[in-house]
Order: sequence, then C-alpha cells, then structure tokens
Amino acid sequence: MGSITCPLFQGRRRIMESLGIDDPRVSKAVLYVREAHPGADIPQHRDFNAKRSCARRLQEEDGETRLVLVDDMEGTAHKAYGSMPNTVFIINRGGCVVYRAQWNNASATNAAVDAILNGRPLSTKSYFRPGPPSISIRTLRRAGKGSASDFLHSFPTLFWNNLIKRNLRILFNRPADLSKDITC
Repeated sequence: MGSITCPLFQGRRRIMESLGIDDPRVSKAVLYVREAHPGADIPQHRDFNAKRSCARRLQEEDGETRLVLVDDMEGTAHKAYGSMPNTVFIINRGGCVVYRAQWNNASATNAAVDAILNGRPLSTKSYFRPGPPSISIRTLRRAGKGSASDFLHSFPTLFWNNLIKRNLRILFNRPADLSKDITC
C-alpha cells in the first residue's frame, strides 16, 4: 500500500523494489491508496483520474518499478486489507495472505520472503520503525502547504499507536487480529 504523499512509503520504496528481485517466483505490486498527507500541490483525489494521475507520477517522476494498481475512490481494497497507509502483504499463489505487516519494515519483509521461498516457518516480527526525517521533509514539501500540518496533527496518535502500543504487542507476541476478509 502506498501513495506519493506517504513519507514511510517513500522512505522504503527503493529497498522494497529490490526484495526477491532475482527470483521468478516473486511478483511485486503497489496498491495506490488515498494520499496519506495531502497538501496544496498534491491534494486528496477528487476523482479517479486524479488518483490515477498521482499513481502515474509515482512511476514517471519517482521511478517506481513495481506494478502499480490503483484502488477505487471508495478505497474498497484498502479497507478490506485494514486501511493502513503502508501495509505489506505476502499473498501466495492460492490467494491466501501468508504474511502481513501493518507498517512496512523492509528487513522483516525480506526475512519473510526468504523464509517462504525456502520453506521455513515465519518467525519474523515486523516492528514499526519511523522513516528518515530527510525523506519525510522532502515528501511533505512536495505535497505542498498543509501536508506538514496534516502529518504533525496525526503524529501523536501515530507515535502512541505504533511506536509504543504496536511494538509492545509484537514484543509480547500479541499480534493484531486479521480481518476475516484477508484470511484463508
């Protein structure tokens, strides 16, 4: 999951593109969702063409190499998969979710891909890690006026729910429940 105005997505985009790159069993895609922190220059999408245009910018201006799928305006797929802005899923050929990380942690995802490809059990813990400040600042500036204030407004909740509560839940092996829509 990702969008052009999501600092976490932008900060992990390159490393995620390279996971499983030489293995023909691995396909990668990004589901383009709502703008995480819209601003004056990259506002929230008013219609599907605007959303598709932002997804195209992600490919053309940012050099995104993975397949980019664009969710509908209601966010149907995004909601079915939990509505987090930078979630990672590994889905097997049967369509079953075999790995889920509410927030993208590239090293944990890489370990999960490696375990799955090599038939080992998954024992990866995907802790929330903040993105690099330089990428966050660049992403929010690009989105334009209002983006940084949107980010700062959501920051206390993001910090408490993810860096504290979520990481403690993972540490003590109490993962969040999966939606019945994404389990097999």
